[in-house]
Amino acid sequence: MKNILILVIAGALLLGIGAGIGVMLQSNTRSKIDISNSSMTEFAKQQQVVTTLLQNQALNSVCINAAGEVIEIGENKIIIMREQSKIEFTIWENVHISRLVFFAPGEQPTQEAANLNQIQQGDQVSIYAVITTEGVIEARGIQVSTISPN
Repeated sequence: MKNILILVIAGALLLGIGAGIGVMLQSNTRSKIDISNSSMTEFAKQQQVVTTLLQNQALNSVCINAAGEVIEIGENKIIIMREQSKIEFTIWENVHISRLVFFAPGEQPTQEAANLNQIQQGDQVSIYAVITTEGVIEARGIQVSTISPN
């Protein structure tokens, strides 16, 4: 139950960060797909439609939000598990990374700057990403959620 609450709060905060980044990067033909609450089957259907639109140059890029558990992290990629399916992201060179630390239930979490080296396998993350015209899912913002041991 705590993990669900953490993911919901983290997703909402990342959505706020993503909105800020999205405003900076906005173009006239940008669309948004939120896969935080949709099934992977539905995401696969959406991805097919999006890929077709991108290939036909009907869109410049598409923004997505996704949350899940980190199963692999590297210098330029992060893979998360969501509903028994993997989603691989290329990490944008100017990615914004933050850590949301939860304390006792009912207390406000704190947010702090983080870096790629602090993300570990097993961490719960919310990712704001862009699907480029080349079909690359590029992470622009990553928020790591943790529970304080104190």
